[in-house]
Amino acid sequence: MRFDGTKIAIIFYLVLFIFSSAVKAAFNIEPSVTSTNLDRNTSTIQLGFTCTCLDVPAPCDIQLGLQAVMYEGGHDHHSADRPVGLLEPAEGRYLPDTPFLTVYTAPEMSGMVSLNGTAIIDSCGVRSLTVEIDVAVNSLSALPVSAGYDLIGSFGEPGVTSMHASNHYVTDTMSSFVARVAEKFGEAFPDASPLKLNDASLKAGGLFDIYNNWLRPHGSHRFGNDIDIDDIAITHLKTLRAIVNSESNGNALFINEGNHYHIRIPR
Repeated sequence: MRFDGTKIAIIFYLVLFIFSSAVKAAFNIEPSVTSTNLDRNTSTIQLGFTCTCLDVPAPCDIQLGLQAVMYEGGHDHHSADRPVGLLEPAEGRYLPDTPFLTVYTAPEMSGMVSLNGTAIIDSCGVRSLTVEIDVAVNSLSALPVSAGYDLIGSFGEPGVTSMHASNHYVTDTMSSFVARVAEKFGEAFPDASPLKLNDASLKAGGLFDIYNNWLRPHGSHRFGNDIDIDDIAITHLKTLRAIVNSESNGNALFINEGNHYHIRIPR
């Protein structure tokens, strides 16, 4: 990124984007997975910053900070301790033809994060910029309304209401899979109640903190390929398991988690 009076340039992976100083820059990165070994991954991107004075490269001192954008990523709650990721280093000096380099590591939570930068440019004063970091799993969509299943709310624990109204976001593959399972289940048990679908993923994916505290218990439910089914009659369970196995070509996990059944298909 370049600080000057007219332009901001952003460098990622040797690709250069130039924006007017009146426009906020932005980029997307998937959330990290560090609190569980399931899909474990540290999601990072390298950013480079330069400074100019009157369109001429000029030495400068750069300071960077991160701030969470409120109520983002499917979280209908907010607090000052919402994770925003990490910049290492967060400050340094640019010399002409040598970008100041930093690495951004995404948090486990999805949602917009503002990167705010200030540069003190030799002979040219102070310049600033803001970059919106879109921490998100792309291409998730809400499960459509269907007569074959009921979409029910996300639950926390007794006395805790999980503040995540948008809890049924999935990949296109998962949406199609759920529709087929619900149809086959309805054909097998025409007099049964529709399947009750609880948590899938949030609209931007990432860690699903059902207790509104930026922590697990959900280790999965991050990438749109998991869903919970509640209240299955014992007499229907064997058939449902067989349907899930058949419609996934044997690739789905079907896990009894006590008060619900967890289904996961490959990403």
